[in-house]
Amino acid sequence: ILCSLIFFRKKEIIKTYKKGLIIVLLSAIIIPVTVGLLKATTNMPCPKNIEYFGGKYPDINLFDSYPAEYVQKKKIKCWPAGHASGGFALLSLFFLFKKRIN
Repeated sequence: ILCSLIFFRKKEIIKTYKKGLIIVLLSAIIIPVTVGLLKATTNMPCPKNIEYFGGKYPDINLFDSYPAEYVQKKKIKCWPAGHASGGFALLSLFFLFKKRIN
């Protein structure tokens, strides 16, 4: 998308959809970066790694602290899911087209 906005900016189709392409491009950059930052700060394990499902991490909620007896060796980076952020970024394709396609 970035290449088309730069190298083909004089083409009529790029001029027509320029705003939508910019929205898609920014969404494809900003949303995964935001999710990556959230992963680095939430310290939440994946469901498969929770004790209830046979893992080694205690089941805690998003804003809860780990139990005092639990010793954490390294930070966990599993929540929010990265693949879901890609799907959420693709929702920006809605803004690409100016009118409804029949």
